Amino acid sequence: MVHEDSFIGLGGTKIHYISSGEPVHGTILLLHGMSFSSSNWVDIGAMEKFSSYGYRVVAVDYPGYGRTEPSMSYDPGKAPDAYSSFVSNLIEEMQLDRVIITGPSMGGGIALAAMTANVKGIVAGILIAPAYGNVENLLSRVEVPVLIIWGKADPVIPLSRGWKLHDLIAGSKLVTVENAGHAVYLDKPERFFTIVRDFLESIR
Repeated sequence: MVHEDSFIGLGGTKIHYISSGEPVHGTILLLHGMSFSSSNWVDIGAMEKFSSYGYRVVAVDYPGYGRTEPSMSYDPGKAPDAYSSFVSNLIEEMQLDRVIITGPSMGGGIALAAMTANVKGIVAGILIAPAYGNVENLLSRVEVPVLIIWGKADPVIPLSRGWKLHDLIAGSKLVTVENAGHAVYLDKPERFFTIVRDFLESIR
């Protein structure tokens, strides 16, 4: 499958993204962790796999990461709502439809910020061991279906945080993965894809 490798202007910044597929059931928006970029999703075949499920797939580099330049507009140190603003502006500018926002670690924190802000267009969230301390008191605002995936051997954020997150988000589902660390999707990609596929089918 051919990937579209492109840039879009957002908040005065050239944002890099990779996309594929058609939004038969909606759009899967893939964010990334602090030490990673959109290319990690390409490397494990996520573009092909999620496209085959009937989704448009968009993997984006957050400002200052991958091939996207830094941006004052979306620097959380400068603007408290930088994360939710970034997601909201991206969805609006790209006219993304029925978005399932997906992110590991830092990307999961960005996804949570967007969901607690009730960003328009998001219909579900998939969180892979997200970093979420700064939005903990806002999690009751999340109003969409949420899947939480956690590696049982995560050495970065303990599984106990996953159970707490599950308790704080009403109706969320938590799935743990054996012999997987912090980056479950990289450690056990096929198991990850199966878990996500089952979740997507359950919310259609």
